[in-house]
Amino acid sequence: MSIKISHALILLFSTIFMLIYLSDKEIPLENVFKTENKFAAKTYLYDFSSYRYNELGKLQEIVNAEIALDIPKSKEIQLMNPHIYTHDGNKNTWIASADLGVMRKDSSLVTLKKNVQVINKNTQSKVETSEVNFDLIERIAETNKEVVMSHNDGYTVAGGMKADLTTSTLELRTQVKTIYSNTNE
Repeated sequence: MSIKISHALILLFSTIFMLIYLSDKEIPLENVFKTENKFAAKTYLYDFSSYRYNELGKLQEIVNAEIALDIPKSKEIQLMNPHIYTHDGNKNTWIASADLGVMRKDSSLVTLKKNVQVINKNTQSKVETSEVNFDLIERIAETNKEVVMSHNDGYTVAGGMKADLTTSTLELRTQVKTIYSNTNE
């Protein structure tokens, strides 16, 4: 019984000490006991995967991320190290990756940011940029940010691009400049 009393005394003294400390700091007690969550995310998912199928039941795209944070206030899902795979069977396969991404819940838009790479698996075209928007229903990827497209004998720089994921066409927007390098030397 003496053990229970000593635990009770410790709890009582701790509570009294906390109240004295808080009254000295002039912190309103209602602020101390609030349980409002300061984090915007309501759900944290690890090894997140989202699959979308077409009307015939064939896989159309996969969105993967190491971590996904569901943010109800902004109606979005923030993605850490996301990857997007879009394809029509074995043709028109595109793979995109980035450090960060955002999926909008109220639309088919996925925005990739920081160290973005977009690769056409069939043509081996590789585009690097700082940000790109994927419309997964329209099957278009586009950006107005600078893009760098690498190829065997150099690279091409442009002020934006638009890729049609269905037809595997890539249109470079403005200020297109190609640099060729002689690999025979």
